[in-house]
Amino acid sequence: MLPLPVVEGLIFDLDGTLVDSAPDLALAINLTRERFDMPPLAVGDVARHVGHGAENLVRHTVVVEPERFAQVFACYMEIYQDHLLDHTKPYPGVEATLKYFKDKVLGVVTNKPYCQTEAILQGLGLFQQFDMVIGGDTLPTKKPDPAGVRAILEQFGLAPGRVVMVGDSPADVQAGRGAGTLVAACLFGLTPPPILKNEQPDFLLERMDDLTGLLA
Repeated sequence: MLPLPVVEGLIFDLDGTLVDSAPDLALAINLTRERFDMPPLAVGDVARHVGHGAENLVRHTVVVEPERFAQVFACYMEIYQDHLLDHTKPYPGVEATLKYFKDKVLGVVTNKPYCQTEAILQGLGLFQQFDMVIGGDTLPTKKPDPAGVRAILEQFGLAPGRVVMVGDSPADVQAGRGAGTLVAACLFGLTPPPILKNEQPDFLLERMDDLTGLLA
């Protein structure tokens, strides 16, 4: 392996990267489906649609006529807001990794709406560890567009080559690549490992705290 540059910052995805939120997302989707007389889906069938924003998740898991979508989406958002932290928790190694890199710039770029992102991070005691948090509705575009990653780079004057984007989906890899950062892909997240490996990230993580060894 070539010598690594000095890392000045790390930018993390949320769902499937920092937190295991699949059970609560599936719960909210299934409660929404129940409201509209639909049978429940398995957690895995919901999780594979996570990562491209709440609207995309609902469109693929609560399929209705276009004219009914706004009603369904509003229902889902209301339900999920009440179940954000029923089962959601940090993945193993996350808290230790954030503590290890506390002297670096730490950011979050997620496609989840900001209000839900903040509530989850606050509820888990993680929010104060981040210097900047960008949600899916903070900017006009979402990942894989690199705008969110670039916003953090610009805010803190970070050189892209000294920053690592950490995520569990092709959208995360593509957002990091588009902004010129290094990319670490989480094999423990919501995307099947072969799909992530096909994106050819710089690093593959079996656990989040693998980062502390790679970037020591």
